[in-house]
Amino acid sequence: MKTSIKKLPAILKHGALVAAAIALLPACGKQAFQKTDVSLPLGSAGSFSIPPKIDIVVFQDDTGSMMEVLPQIQAQMPSFLQTLNSTGWDYRFAIHPLTSSRTMSPGAFQIAASQQDLNWKNEVEGWSPPYPGMSESLADQVMGGFFARPFGSGLAPTFSNFLSDFEARQNNTGSELGLKNIAEQLTQSNRLRSTGFIRNDAMLLVLAISNGEDSEGRCPNPSNPSLTIPCPDTVNGVYQPNGYNNTFNQRYQQILSAKGSSSKVKFAAAVADARYSNCLGSSSYTGSRYMAMAGNFGGLKYNICNTGIATVLDNLKSSLQSERRTYRQNYLFIPEEPVPESIQVVKYINGDPNNAVTIPQSDTNGWSYVGYTTQYAIFYPTQMNQQTGWAIRLNGSAILDGDDRADVIYTTP
Repeated sequence: MKTSIKKLPAILKHGALVAAAIALLPACGKQAFQKTDVSLPLGSAGSFSIPPKIDIVVFQDDTGSMMEVLPQIQAQMPSFLQTLNSTGWDYRFAIHPLTSSRTMSPGAFQIAASQQDLNWKNEVEGWSPPYPGMSESLADQVMGGFFARPFGSGLAPTFSNFLSDFEARQNNTGSELGLKNIAEQLTQSNRLRSTGFIRNDAMLLVLAISNGEDSEGRCPNPSNPSLTIPCPDTVNGVYQPNGYNNTFNQRYQQILSAKGSSSKVKFAAAVADARYSNCLGSSSYTGSRYMAMAGNFGGLKYNICNTGIATVLDNLKSSLQSERRTYRQNYLFIPEEPVPESIQVVKYINGDPNNAVTIPQSDTNGWSYVGYTTQYAIFYPTQMNQQTGWAIRLNGSAILDGDDRADVIYTTP
């Protein structure tokens, strides 16, 4: 969903960086003016996009059983982030141990962010605001010291926060409280959430990578104490907080509370779908609880033992692009107050310049000028991308679907 702005007599239009002379104004004492095209990444010539926001965190096995996967993740993740750049996502990205905690201080923890993040204003390639002319005071910005340049930006990346060999062996207790750690990192003020990583108006994608099973809610087997069985959820009719299903439901509710809506959370489980004698360097356990959590949040499940990281990330990229094509946008934003009667809106179906439709002014199947306001640009499948500016609402058949884009032409008072 992309839009371009043309301001008359000064024209803002996002796309390739060019400058072209345009026709002289009518003879009324004014001088000729130039069309200036503002170049931002990710858009086609003559368009700019309000890219959908997504916060992605990878929780990686740190029990010492997946040492083989460390170089694979480091090798494959750059391509994943490059695809996010090239397909128009406003993203944040971080990696964290599955069962332990990192020090949440600048330098020790990094957040890679796309060029819609205001930290980019100090970089050579510059900041790409969601729409031309957007005030810096309205922009998203990773907290100072946590920001890192991602892969695929055109500049040398500064993100290097992959798990080290030492971190990948931190947990040697024999237990794997992965869902508990994920839930606490996403919701507690002294954990990952304290870095400002999670944005309220962004999709949250959690990717759990493990060849083990979440071990919370398991108790010693009375017949063989060296083994465990699911803890009962009730004893004599009394609720047991450490019960197998009770602990799972508690973690589900915690993860849900990180965003407040299941439509804003995706949980992907790259785990073993069965017991294997050799799964990335060691024997595996069926990751039933991770897969069940994925089923509660979008159903993204991958068998890490015979699929491999590269295929997992390729499938995840495809899923994200399919998701993106379902998004619907009903607000366009311009950087200054227009003359309402001068507004013109042209919609390009699937972004095709040869399939243009002039949108009439209509509260039913057209556009309506709203004025200066704060609204979510994307309203389906959930409200995302809260923006502030002079807004034009699209109604009915005028709404932008998937790859649609639009031109906005206007004059100022």
